[in-house]
Formats: sequence, C-alpha cells, structure tokens
Amino acid sequence: MLVVAAIAFVTSVPANALLTHEDLATGDLGVAGPRETQRIESVGGVAAAETIRDSYSVSDPAENALANRFTSDGTFVNNPNGTIQWPFKVSVPMSSGFGYRPDQPAGAKPFHSGLDFNPGAGAPIQAIADGTVTSVIESDSGLGVHVTIRHQINGDVIDSVYAHMQFGSVAVSEGQSVKVGDRVGLVGSTGQSTGPHLHFELHPGGGEAVDPFTWLKAHAN
Repeated sequence: MLVVAAIAFVTSVPANALLTHEDLATGDLGVAGPRETQRIESVGGVAAAETIRDSYSVSDPAENALANRFTSDGTFVNNPNGTIQWPFKVSVPMSSGFGYRPDQPAGAKPFHSGLDFNPGAGAPIQAIADGTVTSVIESDSGLGVHVTIRHQINGDVIDSVYAHMQFGSVAVSEGQSVKVGDRVGLVGSTGQSTGPHLHFELHPGGGEAVDPFTWLKAHAN
C-alpha cells in the first residue's frame, strides 16, 4: 500500500512543486543552454569548417555527377537563377551545330535543325524557361523520345524541343506547366542517333527552327 501511494504521489504532483522557492525565484528550472557552435574536424591538412545548419542545398546523384564532370568545360555559362537558362545546369560539351552538314550518315537530313549537347548518357536535362508541355513522344525513330515545351518570352511564343532522351526518363506530361530548371528527362540515344546526346531545337512562333546557340547566347540570363 505504501508503494502504491508513493507512485500516485510522484505521478500526480506538478514538477514545479519539487523545486525550491529559490529555484522558482531565479528562474533556474534546469533548462539547458545552447551548446557551442559545432565544427567538423578533418584529417589530411584540410582546414576545419564551421557547420551552419541551414546552409545546404538538395540535388540528386545525376546532377552531382554532371556538375563534378563538367565544372569548367567553358562552352557556356549557365545562371541557375536566370529566367532563361541552358538545357543543362552546368557547361557541357557541344558537338554538331545548327546548319548544313554534308557528312551526315546515310538517310539523315543534310540540314541539322538543332544543337547537340554531349554530357554523356543519363545526364539530367532541364527546361530552359517557364512554359507548358505541348507534346511527349516515346519513339525509337526520328527524334526518338522527345518533348516539346511552349514558352511565352517577352511576349513572343517559342517552342523548345528536347530529343533522343532515354526511354522511361521523361519527367513531364502533356499539358503540364513547368518552371525553368525543371527536369525534362535524361540524355539517351533513342531514334536516329549515333550515340548519347541531347538534340535541342528552338522554334519561334512554332515555326521554322533557329540556331539554338545564337538564341541562348542572346537570351539566357
């Protein structure tokens, strides 16, 4: 009976009732104070770095691999905060440009209506600006797996086309609104392609294609 009474007393009496008058008067309620700033100690001669809790960003393995591989390629500079961007977050190699190509493989058109980017298979492709997805085509002929996005830029309509992507990698759907930098898909080699690359086209007003390199150099911010 004494044990039961003791348990009832301990569990029913407010915690403050167990503190002294001096504790309550001074506010000394046993609250732990902040610890010193945490630091990371490293070996190998690398300077220790201060840890800031909110100083971080989120990326995925494909984006990390792309950034690690092409941190200083230098073919273009992409502003990750721009309203118009290149189709990759970092500078990547470019191969075949816009225009006539007399050395095309058998069956290919001599006029190349886009710009080829060569970051390697599986590299993430991003939307160059805000817009609406007008078509998603999964095919293994022509442009292969490709997506078209319609943008309104400075009051003008322009369509961007992302071609030869991997099967199953398309991250958008027809009719979907996208933001600049949103994932479109992954670099592949579907359709009439001789190797993994992004074939990228731009069509002002939905009409004839223009040189993507020249347009992006003038408009990407």
